[in-house]
Amino acid sequence: MPFEKGHKKTGGRAKGSKNKKRVLLGSCYYEKGEEVVYFIRCFGTDFYKIGISSNLPNRVLGISSANPHQIKILKVWKPSRYKEFEKILLKSLSYYRVKGEWFVLTEEIVKQILEIKDYNDLIEFKGKYNGTLF
Repeated sequence: MPFEKGHKKTGGRAKGSKNKKRVLLGSCYYEKGEEVVYFIRCFGTDFYKIGISSNLPNRVLGISSANPHQIKILKVWKPSRYKEFEKILLKSLSYYRVKGEWFVLTEEIVKQILEIKDYNDLIEFKGKYNGTLF
């Protein structure tokens, strides 16, 4: 949706919406309350996290407050079956799991995750990894 002048990326009101603020996070626009699957990096480390949130800015703030490193949102997906999407992604990367939803990933794997646009891409990614060493 186009944004009114002066509000391109800062949460301005989308034309035609009523009091809904959209913010550009990672790779897509986000409205508070939308369930999203996110992919973040703990800079200065090789640690990456995958999770679900309906309030991504607060989730990132919570992770940041308990972390000495800067947190950056790398990718955000808004799939209709967000729980299934996250589950497949987490299971595909299980070999690289450090703890919970935190992973140590290679640059090649990160590049491939960033190329996932939709459910079909995710299934193709799952076929490559499926919880095993790449």
